[in-house]
Amino acid sequence: MANKGLRPTSRVLHAAVRAADAETAVRLSVPLGDEIVVLTRLRMANEKPIAIETAHLRHALCPGILAGHDFASESLYQVLQGQYGVRLVWARQVIAARIPDTSEQKTLGLRARIPVLSLVRVPFDEHDQPIEYVRSCYHGERYQLHTVLRDLGQPAADEEKR
Repeated sequence: MANKGLRPTSRVLHAAVRAADAETAVRLSVPLGDEIVVLTRLRMANEKPIAIETAHLRHALCPGILAGHDFASESLYQVLQGQYGVRLVWARQVIAARIPDTSEQKTLGLRARIPVLSLVRVPFDEHDQPIEYVRSCYHGERYQLHTVLRDLGQPAADEEKR
């Protein structure tokens, strides 16, 4: 956002420790009911809503993380690395367009029938352990995803297995 001349800000919508539901338990490879930190933030650019991001973390990796930090202004990843020694190395991510639910539409200030980009990401550490399960919902008119593709003549590892 800063590279585009926009001022990025965040607002914490929800922060709590709760029991892992079935989907979160599978994504984070933890037992059902394990303690999970849930952090939902509204991401903004020049005070306009851009995305809703909900991060799920294994509480055992970052005990007390919600107590001493203001994640409206602090980077979750910097806190994980600096305070807990957790370094994210790689991630799996799925991106899809979809129609937002009523809550997402209201929070992002979307007009009717405007799609969102939905991202589901699971970052892993250097031991290939899942660290976070994050679901993001991006405003379809205010967000663009830019990618760089390399080695286009070579099949990707996932393509080789198909």
